[in-house]
Amino acid sequence: QLTELIEAPVPEPDSMDFSTYLVTTEIDADNCEYFLGSTEIEFERAIASEANINPTTYSLCLIQAKEEQDVDALASAVRKNANPMKWICTGLPDDAVYVDKAGDIVILIMSATDGEALLEAFRSLAESPNET
Repeated sequence: QLTELIEAPVPEPDSMDFSTYLVTTEIDADNCEYFLGSTEIEFERAIASEANINPTTYSLCLIQAKEEQDVDALASAVRKNANPMKWICTGLPDDAVYVDKAGDIVILIMSATDGEALLEAFRSLAESPNET
């Protein structure tokens, strides 16, 4: 399912049919509850990747902790508040919600088909040495 969204052909500029694309959205005070399940979660910056149209039940959020913020507590708050039933037409079981952290970044993945693979990719990136 996710692979189909990533590999979708680019629409012609005049067609404006972006219905099969992933959209990256900055998470802010106005949409924090939708993406993270609460307006009470504090962070430095956060982004979300979701399908342009629903009912594709896929969401990936990257949340950067504030300086000196307890990243374990941030990850715990994200896990506690994640809402796998946020989609209007459908939802996901609780075991399709994945939360992990690396450095000052917390990842939230909600996906019935790609969650484990995305989590492993995140962990691999977190473990790889930085190349400059």
